[in-house]
Amino acid sequence: MKQSVGMTHTLNIIIIFIIISFAILAAIMSYSKAYRISSKIINQIEICEGYNICASNEIDRILTGLGYSQTNNVNNCPKREDSQGKEIDAISRNDNNFDYCIYKLSDNTSIQGSEKYCFEKQKGCGYDQYEVITYMIVDFPLIDQIKIPIKNRTDWIYRFPNDRQ
Repeated sequence: MKQSVGMTHTLNIIIIFIIISFAILAAIMSYSKAYRISSKIINQIEICEGYNICASNEIDRILTGLGYSQTNNVNNCPKREDSQGKEIDAISRNDNNFDYCIYKLSDNTSIQGSEKYCFEKQKGCGYDQYEVITYMIVDFPLIDQIKIPIKNRTDWIYRFPNDRQ
């Protein structure tokens, strides 16, 4: 009798260990997918030199191919604050209902030496940086989804002047 009780406790410990191991493995894979998708979005923004029609179409194509989660909430991106305390709206276009947000952070003089390239007559020059938020989604059978945001930023992208002579 003593031996069967000991075996039950050992079996319970092994089962709990296996469940915890699979939960950690699932979390690592979900984080990896969210980070990889965020990285691909950032690459397209940098290739197209900003978030524009080129970047938007390529992002939609990439997310469709990777099987990233879709949501029913269109425009579900919260407002953010920049370093000066101004509220920033998301600029991402969620036509295909993919769950990601893109914010445009602009600064004209934050990079050393940028002021010598921005003259008074050239309005609109400076640098832009984009913040991309994708979500690590954990799906539980009895509970709804849990979304954990993954944030990444692009490199500084030079904004060419609007009025060239």
